[in-house]
Amino acid sequence: MKLAKIVFCLFLLVYLVYGAETTLNFKSETDIDGYKVLLKNLKSDKAVISVNGESAIFEIDEEKIIGGLTIKLLEISYFSPSDGSVKIQTTPLYNCGDG
Repeated sequence: MKLAKIVFCLFLLVYLVYGAETTLNFKSETDIDGYKVLLKNLKSDKAVISVNGESAIFEIDEEKIIGGLTIKLLEISYFSPSDGSVKIQTTPLYNCGDG
């Protein structure tokens, strides 16, 4: 039982430090840790990402906090003005059990 707690804590620590990677498709809303995340607009070098209705413009490798979620834009796959996706890394600012 003690080993299981240690493994769980290590997993949680890795998740909190490195976050989770997710692919967002153009105009598709995705639920990430209870946050509604949407890729609103896309260009070959920028993306507009919305979290629970709050939006920000990202460039590759840029990290911002939107609506309680830390987002880092890792990669853009741009095909046309109405088709593409992005890969992001997310980390919630608040976790269940925090103060």
